[in-house]
Amino acid sequence: MKKQHMKEQYDYTKIKDVEEFLHAYTALYKEDLYQTARALAVTRLFPKINKQTKILELGCGGGFYSLTAAKMGGKEIVVTDLERGCVKAAKLNLLRNNCLRVEGIVTDATKLPLQNESFHTVLCIDLVEHINKEETLIQETHRILKNQGKLLIATQNSSSLNYLLEGFVRRKVLKNPKWMGWDKAHVRFYNPQSIFTLLKSQGFQITKIAGTYFIPYCLLRWQPFQRLSQKASQATLQLLSRLNQIFETRGSGTPWNIHGWGIICQCSKMAFLREQIKEQIQ
Repeated sequence: MKKQHMKEQYDYTKIKDVEEFLHAYTALYKEDLYQTARALAVTRLFPKINKQTKILELGCGGGFYSLTAAKMGGKEIVVTDLERGCVKAAKLNLLRNNCLRVEGIVTDATKLPLQNESFHTVLCIDLVEHINKEETLIQETHRILKNQGKLLIATQNSSSLNYLLEGFVRRKVLKNPKWMGWDKAHVRFYNPQSIFTLLKSQGFQITKIAGTYFIPYCLLRWQPFQRLSQKASQATLQLLSRLNQIFETRGSGTPWNIHGWGIICQCSKMAFLREQIKEQIQ
């Protein structure tokens, strides 16, 4: 089942059967050009993981990134989500791939039933933009991470070409002023300054930055462009996606990395109090 961008995102939580959910979820990462490219960019920013690394994934979906961590050597993984079906699917995904030490918890990410300083790595991919209490989410992440523990967080970026182009058409031309990206459940957009400020204010040091989807080639799937010949449209799509791939493989730390539709931050928990950080950035 392919996800069609430029349409509203399909709600996979509506699939009640765990097997069917997992099939649709894994197909998304295998078949959709955008998702496979983005997943690769996120994976490149993973911190070092070994069999001693205790990993938590917040908003786990079907567990794609937890499984990636397991394949990198992680042996102890906890997956959480508000949706029970997602937790069941993620656990099944991991267990089928020989990750035997996996725990699933149905919980609100702003109220984690977990002990202080109990994890080495937290994955928070495409979650913060869904949360009303964004500071509480990052505070909880800080609380359960060990000192110098790593947070990998990714979200959508309003300082991107896709936001500029698609946002204008959605809001001004198609008269949808409440457009919030490809998922109706989003409550806000971030830009580099706002996501960096949020993380620093809660006691995180940003160690690496990467971007994804710099060139919005998925716009060619939009209905107005479908009038072009299929051959010409496909050739242009491949050309633009290849050009985008060049940007994405340049590595973290380059100036354009803060201008992709997706922005990814690897962060380290700082050893001193959040209150001290707040004083420094004011």
